[in-house]
Amino acid sequence: MLGDGGGKGGPINLSDQLYYPAINDTLGADPNGIAFNPLSMTLYAAWEKPAERRRDDYRSNARAAIAAGEKLFNSAPMTISNVRGLNDNAALKNPISLAGTCATCHDTPNIGHHSLPLPLDIGVAHSSNPDLESDKVIAAAVNELSAPDLPVFLISGCPNPFNQGQAESFYTTDPGKALVSGNCADFNRVKGPILRGLAARAPYFHNGSAAHAAMTRR
Repeated sequence: MLGDGGGKGGPINLSDQLYYPAINDTLGADPNGIAFNPLSMTLYAAWEKPAERRRDDYRSNARAAIAAGEKLFNSAPMTISNVRGLNDNAALKNPISLAGTCATCHDTPNIGHHSLPLPLDIGVAHSSNPDLESDKVIAAAVNELSAPDLPVFLISGCPNPFNQGQAESFYTTDPGKALVSGNCADFNRVKGPILRGLAARAPYFHNGSAAHAAMTRR
């Protein structure tokens, strides 16, 4: 059970989880003035080091693996660049790149979505075709997914948020928030999902491009 052995998963523990809009906000908008804490997931810290663990002890080993994943979520470093909603965000002074972790976007403690609305372009709607996607890093990442058979739209004539004064054309399977707002700055930006209970909601990403098996291998 998710609440055994010191674990704090499950619906009963969820009912006791503190939440308010902008809690632990990455951009410093917490109404109580509390600074952002990148250790946003702490449900399974007690499972990290079982008192005794045998190689054939499936339950303890599984718990330790979950705890290890939680630790990676909180601490694995990543460089964030060319992400609409972050790198073109005036509150962050439009950084070319910034150092972050998973919690940079999934900042709500033990829930996993952003505690304020912050739609982002995480690249999954981009095309993996190198002739259509100029960012080689994005193309390589999308190529690892099982992209759905969706029409590809060409968006042209919008200002490039990362190169002021330049127009940009790009290809996408989902224009995202721009379909609602009509704004160039909102193309490909979508709301991040709640991560709690994610294992029961495969496939992943808004377009279903990551199957359950692929996610569990990583």
